[in-house]
Amino acid sequence: MHAVIERATSRDADAVHRLLTENRLPLDGFAEHLHTAFVARQDDRVVGSAALEIYADGALLRSVAVAAPVRGEGVGQALTQAALRYAADQNLPAVYLLTTTAERFFPRFGFERIAREDVPASVQTSVEFTSACPASAIVMRRQLTRRAISDYVIRAATLEDLPALTDIYNHYVVHTAITFDLQPFAAHERRAWFDDHKTSGPHRLLVAADAGGVCLGYASTSRWRPKPAYSPTVEASVYCHPDATGKKCGTRLYAALFDSLQSEDVHTIVAGVALPNPASIALHQRFGFQAVGVFHAVGRKFGKLWDVAWFERLLRMDAASS
Repeated sequence: MHAVIERATSRDADAVHRLLTENRLPLDGFAEHLHTAFVARQDDRVVGSAALEIYADGALLRSVAVAAPVRGEGVGQALTQAALRYAADQNLPAVYLLTTTAERFFPRFGFERIAREDVPASVQTSVEFTSACPASAIVMRRQLTRRAISDYVIRAATLEDLPALTDIYNHYVVHTAITFDLQPFAAHERRAWFDDHKTSGPHRLLVAADAGGVCLGYASTSRWRPKPAYSPTVEASVYCHPDATGKKCGTRLYAALFDSLQSEDVHTIVAGVALPNPASIALHQRFGFQAVGVFHAVGRKFGKLWDVAWFERLLRMDAASS
């Protein structure tokens, strides 16, 4: 197989819609889940797709489609495996699907036929269950092994971490106003951001990884403003996988991050917090950040305007201002 499997972006929407139409698969509800879709690219063309709809009790696999010229080349298999890996990374208990034509394809991935009433209520609220697929469609389930959030190590990020870091960030892009980005990213679109951070110097990027190497969160210090006189100041941020929140992951990341900067030419650390976010405010106060002020109604997301509180601290808390 010569196709490359990547996370879908908004630019792929039209190509995926054409592909689904060619494969006679439903379009209803797909656009709302493009951020958890995958595409297969070959010579800059989208030749395959698969998507997950994430619910409280599991995920729905849908829109597994392959262009006619590349069928039989393993594209559908690679897309399905990518979707299952993503579901496992999200620590979901199971993946469900509806099919009218591919009941012989999915068992190779561990899917088993089940009764419709065995599907969790949250998954049954999907468009595919309520209207897009016929009542005669076969229902299948793939059970996943949920991992416990075990002990983890803090280390410098590597390029191999970038897809996982992008997935963590995209969760907050899509579901929260914590960040003011509006569209999720493909991993390659975050490469410039990744390259701005080094294993030495003031701009660092650390990850928390469990025993299996799964990234549970990351913290970074980045350039605050481009003018050179601002170089002693960095902006800190931290993002944790939803399953790792409330388990001191952010605390350990910040502690390691600030410790790594002690010998660097950093004087002040600043942080912006979109309001309301009491957990983030508590975290920053725990590390000695002091509130400076609030910018009111500076970001528009989800159809409303949001305030941003700014915090600051000296890197070396016992240092005097100079």
